[in-house]
This record gives sequence, structure tokens and C-alpha cells, in this order.
Amino acid sequence: MSGCVHIYCGNGKGKTTAATGLAVRARGNNMRVLFVQFAKAGTSGEVEMLKRIGAEVRYDNILRGWYKNLTQQQQAETAAEYKEKIATAFKEAQNWDLIIFDEIMAACSNGVVSAEYLAELIKTRPEHLEVVLTGRNPPECLIEVADYISEIKEIRHPYNKGICARKGIEL
Repeated sequence: MSGCVHIYCGNGKGKTTAATGLAVRARGNNMRVLFVQFAKAGTSGEVEMLKRIGAEVRYDNILRGWYKNLTQQQQAETAAEYKEKIATAFKEAQNWDLIIFDEIMAACSNGVVSAEYLAELIKTRPEHLEVVLTGRNPPECLIEVADYISEIKEIRHPYNKGICARKGIEL
């Protein structure tokens, strides 16, 4: 089986949900799944369920907050941590059939992760490996390596009425 690259992007709700659904489908077919989250502390509802079905989930050990609010030192520490997280996932690529990099686009957009570095790793991945990237505003170099691009468009969202993220729905 030849692996493909998926991008779930856009300003609408559902990018992580779509990636989680693909992870569930993959596990249901005995595929080995690595779910790597960026800028998330492992507290959202999908994490425990993914672990229960046998996916490996990695998330931020030290959640430092929004990138734009980080000090230069925190940005540098986050960049080093994320680069290592990505490099490790690709070094272990033979152990996985599907790797999901959840919210990687925000890390790229904010200069914390080099999109060019990620694109090069994707280009040299093992042939079998399926890769999913989620988040808003994918950089052109990642769009170029993608086989699937699904844009989720916000038409209406409760946040615009002052309703915060709800457990089990957005969290």
C-alpha cells in the first residue's frame, strides 16, 4: 500500500475531529497509529479514547500558551521541542502506518516549526506511511506535497455568540 499525505485545514470546527475519525478507522483495520498534538496538553476528549483503541498519542509536556505570547526563550525552547518531536516521529516511521500531526499548521504559521523542514521529511518518508496535517493556513510547501486537501469552512460557530469551547464537543 502506498501512503498519501492529507491536509485538513480551514477556519471551521472539525479538523482534529476528522483526523481522529481517520485514526479510529485505521485502528479498526489494524493499522499502527501515532497521533502527535501540537499546542495541546493532552486533555481533550479524543486523547484517552485513542489510547484505549491502541493508538499512541504524544502531546505537549509543558504547554506554554499561544505562540504570540511566548518570550523569545520560550519560543526557542518550543521550536527545539517540536523539531525533536517531528524528527522522532519520522525516525520511527517504520513502526507506524499513519502519523497525524494535529495543529501543526499553527506551529508552522508562527515560525515555531519550519514548514520546509517538515515538507522535506514528508518527501523522504517510507512509501507505506500515511501522514495527516491539521490546522489553519497550510504553507504552500506543504500544499505541494499533499495528496488530499480538505478545507473545513466556518459558516457559523457558537464562539461568535460568546459560547466557549464545550467539553465533549470542542474539548
